[in-house]
Amino acid sequence: MTSRSTAISIALTALGALPFYLILIAPSEVARIIMVDPHSAYRSYGAVIGSFMAGTLWGFSQPASRTPIVAVVLSNILALAVWSSLLIPLEAFRGWLWLQLIVFWALLAIDWSLWRSGLERDWYLRLRVLVTTAVSIAYLCAIFFW
Repeated sequence: MTSRSTAISIALTALGALPFYLILIAPSEVARIIMVDPHSAYRSYGAVIGSFMAGTLWGFSQPASRTPIVAVVLSNILALAVWSSLLIPLEAFRGWLWLQLIVFWALLAIDWSLWRSGLERDWYLRLRVLVTTAVSIAYLCAIFFW
């Protein structure tokens, strides 16, 4: 990966974490602008990002890859888990928030395992730890203060 594409990846990852905070900080503005309940917006965005992150593990599963099949299988299980968060009643928001938060940390654990095996780059793991921590803080704020 070139330094330019690495920089773009870092920037997009940081920008991707922002909606978690924007929805928390200004829920009435979110509801007014996109005409969706803030809880629905938060849950759906979390499901999209969780599914996307699970899907990134498939890039490692290409024929020339040395990625353990268990990482790919777990990525499918976690994608289904984050999808199931959409099936939990919206009113039970602490339940789906916890489920999505657990999925994000499980995905990070897989990335850490791949890094330990020499399959992940250092910069990517550092980025994943940073963004997972940032998103986790937003989730914990939502769980305890929303």
